[in-house]
Amino acid sequence: MGNKKITKVPYDERTDDQKLESNWNKALKFFEREDWSACIVRAATSAEISANIYIRNFLSNNYNLPPNYVDSLLLVPMV
Repeated sequence: MGNKKITKVPYDERTDDQKLESNWNKALKFFEREDWSACIVRAATSAEISANIYIRNFLSNNYNLPPNYVDSLLLVPMV
């Protein structure tokens, strides 16, 4: 971690690894500022991104599912 170039890439264009790093760093900053609510939200977002990374790797590696299909399973439909 510690890649300063992440901030130059728009959030929607980042990889999950970059999003995870960005959110976790933000959570740490909120923790240091004692902004507990924001810290919890960022930590929860980091946990969700971590789960997505694990699920994506599990389905791709163990079941040889196509990456586009796996990505479609992880998308939350907007209502």
